[in-house]
Amino acid sequence: NPKAEYGPRPGMYVNMGLKSGTNDLHGIMFASGRDSALEATNPFLTSKQPIRIIQWGVNLGGPIKKDKLFFFGDYERDDFSVTAPKGTKIPTTAAGLGKGGSFPDAIAHMNTAGVPISQLSLNLAGCTSAGSCDASKGLFGNSLNTTSGVAAFPVANVSNNVIGKIDYNPSEKHAVHGEYLFGQGSPTAQNGIRIQPYWRGNYHIRTQIVRAAWIWTPSSSWVNEARFGYDRILRTADAGDCYASFNPPDYAAMGFVTGTGLCGFPNVTISGFTALGSNLGSINPVSYYSGQDAMTHTFGA
Repeated sequence: NPKAEYGPRPGMYVNMGLKSGTNDLHGIMFASGRDSALEATNPFLTSKQPIRIIQWGVNLGGPIKKDKLFFFGDYERDDFSVTAPKGTKIPTTAAGLGKGGSFPDAIAHMNTAGVPISQLSLNLAGCTSAGSCDASKGLFGNSLNTTSGVAAFPVANVSNNVIGKIDYNPSEKHAVHGEYLFGQGSPTAQNGIRIQPYWRGNYHIRTQIVRAAWIWTPSSSWVNEARFGYDRILRTADAGDCYASFNPPDYAAMGFVTGTGLCGFPNVTISGFTALGSNLGSINPVSYYSGQDAMTHTFGA
C-alpha cells in the first residue's frame, strides 16, 4: 500500500527518479523507427495499413560548479501514425437487407404505408424520396450489402517533450533539487467509434510540471525532505469537422442548420447502429499545487 502522503488521490502511483548531472559531462542520443514494411496485416482488415513510428531524443548532463552544482536536460520527439480499426454497424444504401438496415427498403416501406419522410433525413442518408441512394452524398458512407463493417482511420500525433533538472549540494547535510517538465502534442484520434474520418478529434495537449525538493540530513539517523510541486495540464478536444483540413461535408447544403453558431455535427444515436458525430468540443485546463514535508528517523545500528 502507498504511504499516507499519497492518500488524497486514489489509483496507481509511479515513483520516477530523474537522472542527475555529475562532475563529468555525459549524454545520450537515441532513435528508433517502424514502418509498414515491418508490420503484418491486421486480422480485422483486408489489406496492410500504413504505419509510421519515429522516436528520437537526446540528453546531456554535467557540472556547473564541480562537486556543488549540476545540470541535466533531456529532449524527446514522438511522431507516429497508426491505423486503429474498429467494428461498426451502419445502415446501407444497398437494397435487399430489409427496412431495418437498408435505406431503399425503409423508404419503400414508408412510401407504401403512406408515412411522410423528412427531407433532412433523406439528405443525411444520401437518398431521394423515390428510394434512389448514393452513399457518397450522405453521412453514413456505406454502400455494401451488409450493415457490419470496419472503420480504419489513422491515429496520428507529433509530440515534443523536455525535461530540465538542477541539483545543488551546498554542504554535506543539505541538497536542493529543481525539476521542470514540459510536454506538448496535437494528436488526431477517434473518441470512441466514429464512422467518418472527419468525426475524429483534433486534440491539443500541453503539460507543465515544476518540482522543488530540499533534503536536510542533520545526522546519520535523521532525514528531513520537503517537496513542493505545481502541475498545469491543458487539454482541448475539438471536433474534426470544425476544420477544413478534415474535409467535412457541407451540412448546411444538406439542410442541417442548428442556428447555435457552434461548428460540428452533434452526436446522434440511432438504436442498433454506430452513432453519428464526434461527441467532442471541450477545453479542460487543470492546475494545482502540492507540498509535503517528511521527517524520517532510523532506530538501531
